[in-house]
Amino acid sequence: MRFYADYDRKENEYRRKRDERNKFRQYSEKASECGRNTFPAFEFVENRSPETVKAYREKLEQRIRELLSDAAVDEQRLLTETAIFADKTAVDEETVRLRSHISQLCALLESDEPVGRKLDFIVQEMNREANTIGSKAQDIEIAHTVVDIKAEIEKIREQIQNIE
Repeated sequence: MRFYADYDRKENEYRRKRDERNKFRQYSEKASECGRNTFPAFEFVENRSPETVKAYREKLEQRIRELLSDAAVDEQRLLTETAIFADKTAVDEETVRLRSHISQLCALLESDEPVGRKLDFIVQEMNREANTIGSKAQDIEIAHTVVDIKAEIEKIREQIQNIE
């Protein structure tokens, strides 16, 4: 009798986790269309990032002109400072990795093998990338968008807690 009870318990647990995986698969397809159209927030960050560099250059040039009044602005120095700022605030690599992690996540969801730990690791990496974007952000709109990205990642993390 005990054997059957253990078997039933394990079978029920397996079904529950399979159902959770299917629910999460539906959630992830709706949220990100699994790699075909990632979160719109990523695209916003990718598009907004170059705009912040342009705005920085304009603001820097304006400050220099105010401080130096009649003196000429050294264009080469202005370009150098803008390039340094652009390099420090570039988030291209992070958004590429986030997209890659989403693709991996979706591929694992299609797998029939146990993937809970792998999914947990991928979500942890997604969180790291979002944190890096947030720390590089010199723009309030990007910072707000990063909060939205992190909220979505947290939803994913909560969903995968029940997946084997």
